[in-house]
Amino acid sequence: MNSRLLTALFLILFFSILAPQVFPYEIGHTTITFNDPDRNNRAIQTEIYYPAEQSGNDVPVATPEGDGFPAVAFGHGYIMVWSAYQNVWEAVVPEGYIAMFPRTEGELFPDHLDFGLDLAFLVDAMQAEGEDSTSIFFEKVASTSAVSGHSMGGGASVLAAEANLNATAVFNLAAAETDPSAIAAAGNVTIPALLFAGSDDCVTPPEDHQIPFYNAFASDCKTYIEIIGASHCQFAEYNFNCSLGEIFCPSPGITRSQQHQIVNTYLIPWLDFALKDDLYSWYQLQALLISGDDITYQQECDISSELSIEMIPDNPPVIVPAGGSFTFTGILTNNTAQAQTTDVWIMIDVPNYGLYGPVKRFNNIPLSPNQIIDVDGINQAVPMNTPAGDYNYNVYCGDYPTSVVDLATFPFTVTGTAQSGSEDWVLSGWALDEIIPGKTVLVDSYPNPFNAITTINYQILEVSPVKLDIFNLLGQKVATLVDAVQPVGKRSVQWDASNYSSGIYFYKLSSGDKVYTKRMTLLK
Repeated sequence: MNSRLLTALFLILFFSILAPQVFPYEIGHTTITFNDPDRNNRAIQTEIYYPAEQSGNDVPVATPEGDGFPAVAFGHGYIMVWSAYQNVWEAVVPEGYIAMFPRTEGELFPDHLDFGLDLAFLVDAMQAEGEDSTSIFFEKVASTSAVSGHSMGGGASVLAAEANLNATAVFNLAAAETDPSAIAAAGNVTIPALLFAGSDDCVTPPEDHQIPFYNAFASDCKTYIEIIGASHCQFAEYNFNCSLGEIFCPSPGITRSQQHQIVNTYLIPWLDFALKDDLYSWYQLQALLISGDDITYQQECDISSELSIEMIPDNPPVIVPAGGSFTFTGILTNNTAQAQTTDVWIMIDVPNYGLYGPVKRFNNIPLSPNQIIDVDGINQAVPMNTPAGDYNYNVYCGDYPTSVVDLATFPFTVTGTAQSGSEDWVLSGWALDEIIPGKTVLVDSYPNPFNAITTINYQILEVSPVKLDIFNLLGQKVATLVDAVQPVGKRSVQWDASNYSSGIYFYKLSSGDKVYTKRMTLLK
């Protein structure tokens, strides 16, 4: 089994265990005609599907977790109808999203801009519903939303994202260029973007439509997923008008249901991250992208958090007898120019049990601007009655226990049992509560995750020997980028990982008596 697949399987297993369990909602439905006062009270008849405790028309909206359900405004394809997208609402609503389908611009000569403005208007209209005490959506709508669509509606969703800065994210299925140009509009869109394309799409071929969209987006985080064997019309349910447009196209390489399933596999974790700020889902998506043999993809994302946490085991792979111990380096970083505080806690993923802990917890750790706390030789005892098996060692930073800002993990194996040794998971050598903020070196990489090439930036505070090495997930050094005495100042160096396998890597910067280590993810 290759390292790319091993990494992906490990990530999928870990994050499927870690992710909170969500029980699907039933699907409720209502119809509302909104009127846009800025366009002569333009009527926008909208079919709305929403999370409910029981299915049906105009049934009560379910009680959401957090501040409400995020809303998704979805535009139909050219001379298609809203009901052709049952697959969309059946995918997103049970996961806790409100799905809105405007019935406008279904005629032979649609106005693309008006359609985009309809989608943009629905974002604000649903927010207003959440604030209206007479609405069934009162206090049930989250502050986040996405504009989206298929084909013509996909292009219109980009026009909508340009028009309404209140939209949080944009995704589309086989998006088509529009008049005015949605590709040009993408250059003004900075919110997270996800584009699906089909390799067998002869209606809106990716090279003429979705790839130019992807290249044009100014988003800090954009992802392009091309489904192998997917066709244009199979992104929706069967529709006669759409099928007529494919009459001279070759048969797709996969079935409609397969295409829907593949879309949902990647769409749901992306939505959970983009609209629910769910860090677990982001890592789950990365694992799926790495392992997916049904897609090709591109991604450029800068999702560096305000805080980051790392752990580097000293002698990987970590194999330890019960009653023994292992050591690692721990790194806690403030990535901002402001002072911060954070909690840090450690959990053990125990086979046939789940997460156990916290085995250690630090409260309200103070961090000065751009501070890096880097401690080596941290020792973790393994209780003598620990069953043999494969474990995961997990460390988190954030606000315990509800908010995770970043997390790190590595696997370890326990062999046999012992007659003596520690009776508990005792951690020594990492006294975060006693750390005093001090002067540090700022280190980061961009993009991260990256595809093939990333740039590592660092700042030298005093003339000293500098060494910058790259390590894989097993702690093996795979490259040395810098090994020289360097003067004070900011530096940048590129790592071309074209010949390396996808997975997690660490870059380690040694400057004088200081050592800084951070994580990066290579995605191909």
